[in-house]
Amino acid sequence: MSGFEPNMAQLPITEIYRIRINNIEDSSWNFDQILLLSGNNPGAYNNQVYPLSADHFLATVQLRGSDQTDIYEFDLDESSIRNLSNSAHSEYSPRLHPQIKDLITVVRVPEADTITQSLVGINRINQNKPIDLLSHHGKIGYYRFFSEKKWVCFIVDESNLLAFCNEDNEVRKMFASHIGRSFEVKNGMIYFVHKILDSKWKLKKYDPITERAEILADMPFGTEDFYLTNTNQIICGNGQTFFLLNPAEHRWVKTLSLPYPQIKQINRIAGFGDYLFFVNVLE
Repeated sequence: MSGFEPNMAQLPITEIYRIRINNIEDSSWNFDQILLLSGNNPGAYNNQVYPLSADHFLATVQLRGSDQTDIYEFDLDESSIRNLSNSAHSEYSPRLHPQIKDLITVVRVPEADTITQSLVGINRINQNKPIDLLSHHGKIGYYRFFSEKKWVCFIVDESNLLAFCNEDNEVRKMFASHIGRSFEVKNGMIYFVHKILDSKWKLKKYDPITERAEILADMPFGTEDFYLTNTNQIICGNGQTFFLLNPAEHRWVKTLSLPYPQIKQINRIAGFGDYLFFVNVLE
């Protein structure tokens, strides 16, 4: 999917994997463990991993035969899987709220509604009534926390917008259009993929203070997902291969090609320490 897809019947068949990299700080990787994490839901939609630890994560799941998505919590140590949203609606894009304890944030698409997409909070412990966070800012597809009650949001539109949205009002401040679904906020900077042309997508860093964007590199052809690590490495995947950005030369360096024919397309990378989670798109 190149953007947010509210049509549940059209979701791709995807798998979630976890891989441990022995030397993730290097430019050439070795690995000693890879694990399929979504084997309980084959031939279906398993996506959008948010790690809580190396063995504990959230993900968006659509069970086979279902017409909606829910947010699940996976605990590998306990061998447990739990539906956190469990509603008549569909939920996407789970993350842990950085300021409110035990609150996960999700994009909610109401049942039989293709117009509304809002940001809500769900308590992952008791699953009380969801808290509305952003509900009048357009069709929110993806989001990142920026500062107190302020979010950076991907707004689903013909040109897919990137905008600041505030919980206290309905005003949004747009600063980029024609963007990819993957973006990150770190140290006050916003990293995103600008899909200027169908054949050329650029990774950029935007400074909200100066309102200027810097080009970091061209993305590998057809790749709009990237992962920004805690040590400021930028990683992406293309086909069966992981790439690492060389920021000084503005180019991607091949770090690891997976020798498994079942891995078709590495997407939506997330990480925790030496572990990387990624989505394999089958069809």
